Amino acid sequence: VDCGPYLVRVTECGSANEGRSFLISANTATTVTVSNPNSETISSIFETDFEVEIISASTLGEAFGTETPLVASGTAYSADFIYLWDQSTNSYSPFYHSQGNFFRSKGWYNQVTPSFQPVNDTVVWPDEGFIIARRTNSALNLSSDGTVLSTDQKMQLPEAGKQFVMNNPFGADILFTELFSPTSIGTGNDKFKPATDSSGDTGDNVYLLDGSTWNKYWYESGVNVGITRVATASAKPGT
Repeated sequence: VDCGPYLVRVTECGSANEGRSFLISANTATTVTVSNPNSETISSIFETDFEVEIISASTLGEAFGTETPLVASGTAYSADFIYLWDQSTNSYSPFYHSQGNFFRSKGWYNQVTPSFQPVNDTVVWPDEGFIIARRTNSALNLSSDGTVLSTDQKMQLPEAGKQFVMNNPFGADILFTELFSPTSIGTGNDKFKPATDSSGDTGDNVYLLDGSTWNKYWYESGVNVGITRVATASAKPGT
């Protein structure tokens, strides 16, 4: 039975890798093989007796529909585009839904790399954002099902010169300062690097889309460098 792609996610509370997800590439009755494009040490992420969960991966077909898509269907010149960030080419890949013809089946296709078979199972990663290019003048309302996560999540920053379009993984409003823990800011290779100049070019950058404009943000070097953990407070009813 072809059930589509699945992910295995670390859910071990307190783990430095809690929230990390890996695509399952194969499995047997007793083993799971995961895709490891960055050649990481998997045994240091999935440690012995760690708690994990296996979840169905969101795909273009699952998120936007295959038979009756949530966006406008048509040809590569008329259909709405769903843009996903391609880490290998460092560019956006536009996908569109086709009603099918003599040569192609109904489904999703990559406009840049055409094929004769739909790519409905293209994975939309749990922390990956997407951009919709509307090709008509009518408004579009989208709805999706899901749950709000209540556990820590970990994302992987790309290497220098690379980019990544991230989705808000919690599905609820969060403050910008909640994106990064104070302990994750620093000059190490595994930290979010502060900028030492007034333009932010010497450090890591975050861009937030505001309407049609990407606004640039960075962490200024030397500000609150003494923070080592997040402050918390608790209170009992009646106090």
